[in-house]
Amino acid sequence: LHLGDSMLCRVKNKSTFEIKINEEMRTTLWARTEARSEVPLDVRFGHTYYLRCAVQMGAFVGQPFLELVDRSTGKFEYDAIVAGKKK
Repeated sequence: LHLGDSMLCRVKNKSTFEIKINEEMRTTLWARTEARSEVPLDVRFGHTYYLRCAVQMGAFVGQPFLELVDRSTGKFEYDAIVAGKKK
């Protein structure tokens, strides 16, 4: 997963990451395998954003699919994954 020109992390199944951005900006979150998926993001102070990362079938390898989800859905899914890791 990249933010603009910077790599943030390698995303795996059932992984969660908390990323803090210390400036307001318009940027793009993106991921790439044989194809590229990107989501524009308008970062504002005091806001929390949730990004769902998935993999779709590709010709040779899976293709990333990124989408911003609403806060209640994102928090629910994030908390469920974190709770599952604690078991």
